[in-house]
Amino acid sequence: SDEKAEQTRILRMDQYDWTQYFKVRILNTIFDTGEKGQTIIIEDITLEKEMEERLRINEARYRGIVEDQIEMICRYTPNGRLSFGNEAFCKSLAISQNEINSHSIQDFLPPDSIRQIQNAMAGCSSENPVWDLELEITNPSGVHHWQHWIFRGIFDDTNTPIEFQGVGRDVTDRKRAEIELLIKSCAIESSIMPISLAT
Repeated sequence: SDEKAEQTRILRMDQYDWTQYFKVRILNTIFDTGEKGQTIIIEDITLEKEMEERLRINEARYRGIVEDQIEMICRYTPNGRLSFGNEAFCKSLAISQNEINSHSIQDFLPPDSIRQIQNAMAGCSSENPVWDLELEITNPSGVHHWQHWIFRGIFDDTNTPIEFQGVGRDVTDRKRAEIELLIKSCAIESSIMPISLAT
């Protein structure tokens, strides 16, 4: 009885231990006799709804895994624009997830690290999509950190990179220990005083 030319409804029918979904289209119709009526088209969309529900559950699981990681995870376009960052990534850069899309990965890197990433991206291919780098990162408060990242290129059907994903962890403590060891080693080697080490 509605004046609209067409209406669409999704109906759910529960019977025993199974559920069916139907897409119902109701079209206002004028018949050959001139009388007004309605044409009803019913389509079974149960399989489609089940697939949507599975996809929703899988996305929720994936989101939970990614967000609960202590490793930093980010994705960015070939021009460096960030498209995703998990909670650990955002926390390390002191930005909110709502700010992700307004930043480039290059906003947080010194020129040398930017060159390293650009060179690695240029050499990335669908046959060789993974590389790793140690990068010096400066957070917004000016503190320097060292991070180890594993990057992966994501390609379309024509083998053109459409996105890059990185998984990183902070290795600042290890890097500082390496630097201290190097300084001690250099001090020992350049010392004019005799030095011996013994167990």
